[in-house]
Amino acid sequence: TDATRLSSYDSKEPFDTELWNGWELQHPDDYPCLESWKPIVNLIDFSNTDIISFKTNYRKYCYHDNVVDYALFILAYNIIDNCMKNTFLSCPDINVNNVFLITPWDLDCSIGGLYDGSHFEYYMDINTLINNKLYYNLYENNIDDFHGTMKKRWQELSSNTMSPESFNRRLDNYALSFKSSGAWQRECEKWNN
Repeated sequence: TDATRLSSYDSKEPFDTELWNGWELQHPDDYPCLESWKPIVNLIDFSNTDIISFKTNYRKYCYHDNVVDYALFILAYNIIDNCMKNTFLSCPDINVNNVFLITPWDLDCSIGGLYDGSHFEYYMDINTLINNKLYYNLYENNIDDFHGTMKKRWQELSSNTMSPESFNRRLDNYALSFKSSGAWQRECEKWNN
């Protein structure tokens, strides 16, 4: 939806529910109201302000390092369904500020696999990333040297944490743990193989 791309929202959609414009309220989910939804409304509104205001206030809404790392994560692992969709946006302390932390959720459309177990040949690229208004502003206007920061951070990560060897080692360890713990067998039994 437009709201999950941070480009706009339907202002007529009610705020007294846990679902609003493609977003799901996780906390405080016991009290859905405008006040609960206000941080995401503000982020969407901010993402659509003039570029001077965006440049000046960007770090009041986002942790720059987190935004860069998240972009590299979804690009590197070809995570085609998580450019704010299937994403948690959280504020560590809403009483202090509305700075958002981006965290992935539901990575079943990644590294070539789709949610149904089939394979896809589509590759995540910068154009898909900038379909999101926040990333569009950062990339197109090179806010806080976004291009240079992404390049430098990729050079750091691709030589260790996100190197193919490191990734494959983690994946193999998870697979081994999944089998040796009996989790794989329990899943097979529960879901009829």
